[in-house]
Amino acid sequence: MLSIIAGLPPKDNQGRIFHIQDAQQAYMTRAQELLQVSGMKMLGTALSKKEDRMKEAANLMLKSGHIQEYCEIQMDLGNY
Repeated sequence: MLSIIAGLPPKDNQGRIFHIQDAQQAYMTRAQELLQVSGMKMLGTALSKKEDRMKEAANLMLKSGHIQEYCEIQMDLGNY
């Protein structure tokens, strides 16, 4: 927020507050990132296990309204 007030461009989207219209795309992007990232990149975080990353990605898909992708990830996890 301070960088925006100072007139500087934001450095990344990690601290960005999304407009309601951007939220769906932000959730989708984050979910796809979680599905593609390796466990070594997430080492030391709560999402270091592939199963945990898949569960979080499924939740993000559900929040963004992509029910089919949510169901597909849940099936991959063995949750029928």
